[in-house]
Amino acid sequence: MPTARPATADAIERLLRDGFARQQAGDAIGAEQIYRAVLADAPADHRALTLLAAILEGRGELDAAVAAYRKAIQALPQAPAPQFQLANLMLRLGDAEAALGLARRFNKLMPNDPRGWRLRGRAAEAAGAMSEAAAGYSGDAQAAGFLGKALQAIGDHAGAAAAYEKALPLAPENATLFGALGNVYSALERRSEAIACYRRAVAIDPALYEAHGSLGVELQGLGKYGEAAASYAAAIAKSPDRWEVLNNLASCWLDQGRPRRAQAGYRELIRRNPG
Repeated sequence: MPTARPATADAIERLLRDGFARQQAGDAIGAEQIYRAVLADAPADHRALTLLAAILEGRGELDAAVAAYRKAIQALPQAPAPQFQLANLMLRLGDAEAALGLARRFNKLMPNDPRGWRLRGRAAEAAGAMSEAAAGYSGDAQAAGFLGKALQAIGDHAGAAAAYEKALPLAPENATLFGALGNVYSALERRSEAIACYRRAVAIDPALYEAHGSLGVELQGLGKYGEAAASYAAAIAKSPDRWEVLNNLASCWLDQGRPRRAQAGYRELIRRNPG
């Protein structure tokens, strides 16, 4: 451990390397002592401020971490690391607008960094700027699933379908992605493809009640009432409080020509949801 202040740029470099090595090895206390020693001699060193902020953030001292990141940015506005890390922290803290502003600046500094595009997409989505979210996510193939969600939210179902189709080869066992693609296929009236996606989703994750319920809707629309009723029942078994699925099941029984059973279903629906 240093016992005196670093006096030269070379000494500061050595201490920062030592501190970072300790930080990577899990010695946060030792690393923090080194960074604070550096800052005692060079209080505007943006690297020491950023590294210290990361330690404070990891320890849950979020206000202090925000302050340290901001000092790092003030010390060197062209430094990308504190912009990126503070944007992520502001998202954690629920300040989407601040996170989006920081992400935009990071993009300008590092336009070819895919992490920045993903971050901007997340921040824009959280801020309700869905068109910007879509533009942000499109900067990286691995963010295709997020892009699909953003495009779906602004009603671009064809674009969302293309994005999800691009994402699935990257995550072929992701049940949620299959369910999301099924939803956009349904919106595009591509019913057979929607059914195939929902079936794949529940095969991967049988607990995914949304996919069971959506599968039931598509099957009912094709007049496959027995299969639809089974899908609705599976959804209810996974999430008994979802009254809308029970409503769909009762309507399926009615379409099937089973009015007494439908009546019992509607009575149960009213019991569960008197409003």
